[in-house]
Amino acid sequence: MADHPRVLEPAPGVLAFYEGRVEGQRFDPKPNWVDEGALELGIAGYAILDGDEALVYDTGVSVDYARFVRAELSRRGASRFTVVLSHWHLDHVAGTEVFADSPIISSARTAEHLRAKQAAIEAGELEGPPAISPLILPTRTFVGRESLRVGGTTIELIAANIHSDDATVLWLPARRLLLCGDTMEDTVTYVDEPDQFDAHLRDLERLAELSRTASSPPTATPTRSPPVATRRA
Repeated sequence: MADHPRVLEPAPGVLAFYEGRVEGQRFDPKPNWVDEGALELGIAGYAILDGDEALVYDTGVSVDYARFVRAELSRRGASRFTVVLSHWHLDHVAGTEVFADSPIISSARTAEHLRAKQAAIEAGELEGPPAISPLILPTRTFVGRESLRVGGTTIELIAANIHSDDATVLWLPARRLLLCGDTMEDTVTYVDEPDQFDAHLRDLERLAELSRTASSPPTATPTRSPPVATRRA
């Protein structure tokens, strides 16, 4: 694995921490979910920085990744952190330990998944090694939609059933910017739960109504898609 993520700034005050797609580099030479489930594709977590406050959107594939994110945000002036988890999948929650002193927010469904799977995740038995131990559970949950402020920035948390049944996307209405989690990958969506495809399509249409200006997926080429993907009607 690379020494640290690449730091991109797809929009003012929005940072992307990209990891993966480095030829010849692996997290571990043995089979593991970090390489097979994330780094071979490439993955990016995001942060919104406003003054001394930062919202961290997903804690990434490892504690080291999350430590780097926190250190970089601190270097840029952040001293107060809020974490929002996009969904329960391991490559998005592995660094929660680094933010154990901060609010961690998720949809109610994400919290249900993590509580139910916590023992297996911490033992490295859910998807194999590495274990995520300790896994820090969300400290607060929401249902449907909720607004919060980071400095002077208003951010809307919107629950959706896209990719997985517990997705949370971030909508910055004043800037018409949507941070997507895994609801968009390489400008399309990866269907992880095909039995819920009808709900998936309905919620994609619901999100499309927010704006057709810009969206930021977590996975890209070279970063699993461009850090900011322009959407056209």
